[in-house]
Amino acid sequence: YQRRVRGRWFCRHEMEAASAVIGRLASELYRLVSVELAGGFSLPRISLAVGLVEAVLTRPSSYSAAGEWTSELAELQGLATSLDQQVDALEAKFYAFAQSIPIQGNATARECIAAVAAAVWKRLKSGFAKDGLHRQSLYSFLEIRHADCFGLALSVLCCCKHLAAQGVGPAELSSCHLMVSEDHCWIGFKERNGASTTAEVAWKDTGTKATRKCGTAVSEPHKWLYLNYHAVQLSHPMTVAAVLQAIQPGIGRGNKFDSAELQIIQLRLLRLVRSQCPEAIQTYPLALCVLGDLEEVCSEPDAIAGFSDELLGGLVVARESSALEVARSRLKAAAVEAFQVACAASQAHASELDQEMKLSWEEQCEATTDVASKMYLSRVLGSASLGYQVYPHSFLAAYLARTLNRLVEAGANDADSVSCLQWMLTKYADCATVLARHWFDKDDGELHREVEGAVEAISESVGSCVSKLSGEQAVAALKQVLRFVDGVAVWESRAAGRQPNEVWALSLARSMAHFDLGTRRVIAEHVGTGMLVFEASKLCTIVQQLFGQGKLNVQSVQGALAAHDMSADSGRARSRKRKTHD
Repeated sequence: YQRRVRGRWFCRHEMEAASAVIGRLASELYRLVSVELAGGFSLPRISLAVGLVEAVLTRPSSYSAAGEWTSELAELQGLATSLDQQVDALEAKFYAFAQSIPIQGNATARECIAAVAAAVWKRLKSGFAKDGLHRQSLYSFLEIRHADCFGLALSVLCCCKHLAAQGVGPAELSSCHLMVSEDHCWIGFKERNGASTTAEVAWKDTGTKATRKCGTAVSEPHKWLYLNYHAVQLSHPMTVAAVLQAIQPGIGRGNKFDSAELQIIQLRLLRLVRSQCPEAIQTYPLALCVLGDLEEVCSEPDAIAGFSDELLGGLVVARESSALEVARSRLKAAAVEAFQVACAASQAHASELDQEMKLSWEEQCEATTDVASKMYLSRVLGSASLGYQVYPHSFLAAYLARTLNRLVEAGANDADSVSCLQWMLTKYADCATVLARHWFDKDDGELHREVEGAVEAISESVGSCVSKLSGEQAVAALKQVLRFVDGVAVWESRAAGRQPNEVWALSLARSMAHFDLGTRRVIAEHVGTGMLVFEASKLCTIVQQLFGQGKLNVQSVQGALAAHDMSADSGRARSRKRKTHD
């Protein structure tokens, strides 16, 4: 057989040789990380080691002839035998950089952080883009002089921690830690009076497009970019998990091919952290989502074919099962467990923070006279059970959508397909419910892509499986579809001057049209009697006026969904500055 490694196809004997060498390299990396987990949790050492291995395994092969591969094997073998020494040299270089940063003797913690951030930005290559691959490690910052948002914050954090350990700067500098959302990260720390505060470090504060200064506090915490006051504060062990979940296996500069070897290494590293420091991952939803994705990818027989036992480290995949058995097993796989724990972790995190903030938010709700703000605060106070993070729910829902496709392709019985469809629709509806707690921002590109993927998955899944639903099952499924539509409509209604997405509206209208008249009439009755309540007034209008038609008019539903909602909080989004980060 053949396999693509570093952008080129290799035959069996080459794969066996490469796998053995990479297996030895992986073993050295596991040993290094395990030692750090059992000892001092040296963030620079772990990030430098992981970044170095990532850089080697994702560099496209520069050779085309089979015989020339031996020189790259020799490079990998050399790294495997000297990983500790190379990381030692990189660590010394990083600490030398940190100690070269000029810090004023009477500087406050915020001034120190701003000075470190300025020095980090100054070291980077001019004109680099923060949205590229392989820019999240200290190795990339130190050797390639590129950094993305996470790489910038991590570099600043490690420098501040080192300076504090050397007695440079105020005592509060040692309190620095990472704060993360689903698409951004920044620094949190304690002021001299003991109050918690924040500092942005990933915004470029020079040039014509500069809108924020490095070291300034977060200015728009209500946005999804900052998780609407519910960002995750990373402890030291959680930051190690963040370094490992941030590994990017894409080969070269794009995502066309992934390094299967690096995916296996990343999975084993996250499992290692979960076994040695469970609290580092169990309370960190994004790391659990990445773990779930890797569990899915590495559970496929083709994903690990031809790899050495040393690289796999006991990773076993059943190879003789039928396609139907494999599809059914996905509903009880390790990936599902990781996604479910991520959802639970997000809910627990929101519950803890809400208890702390509830009193002040209730006071805000009572004091405000703005109807939109009052409705928004009331929604936040009354519906925290699902958390504030979108990804845990959307990752599980997308996994279930892929599982449903495989069940249908394998000829599963109706019970299996229906159960998976109901679960998938419920998780997408949960995703939209969480989405409705955030203010719409046209610059939240990652969030928009999640919604687009959800709309497509719902349309395809309902179209292929609606005929298998009984009457009660169809009603329950349509309720979940409408919950999703309601959440998206409420979220879009807060976009001042923006027309709702017509493509999404058409796809969702077609999804509703798949349900028969009897099902739609039951839903209309529930809405009319108050048994089913929607926050978007236009959705109530659609159900009451159009669901009684013999054949649902898709164009009419699309037009109603694409119209501006006339509910009380529509069109009143807060003024926001344009996002300039990655």
